[in-house]
Amino acid sequence: MNKIRLNRLEFRRKLFHLIFGLSLLIGIYSRFLGLRELVGLLALGVVLSILCRHHRIPLISRLIDAFERPEYVKTMPGRGALYEVTGVLLSVALFPRDIALASTAIMAIGDSIAPLIGQFGNCLLYTSDAADEEDSVDLGGRRII
Repeated sequence: MNKIRLNRLEFRRKLFHLIFGLSLLIGIYSRFLGLRELVGLLALGVVLSILCRHHRIPLISRLIDAFERPEYVKTMPGRGALYEVTGVLLSVALFPRDIALASTAIMAIGDSIAPLIGQFGNCLLYTSDAADEEDSVDLGGRRII
């Protein structure tokens, strides 16, 4: 069985994902962040990611050191944050505001909280081929037991 457990780095990454996602959600809800601002944020993130591959930028490099997986520091630092902004940008661009808000909330809260809670409870996550118990719930390739 492939039981999924988070190490300290992954725990920090999930907390950052939650805080950053909720910040994006609040920005969209308050109409502070729109399509134009999200495109600008994504462009800024791409530029900073490229610069951080070769140079140390004071605050950004500290964030990268604290939250990025070591294998991505030299190839694409800030990868998770860039994907998160891209997902929110696509939601805002393609869907009505209330659906974009809901999808951003699900991404921010659901993707972060489930693994964090799983660390402290008895809810285990297994690959579906490893768990066929009758009292489990199939989540499209994963099972909660």
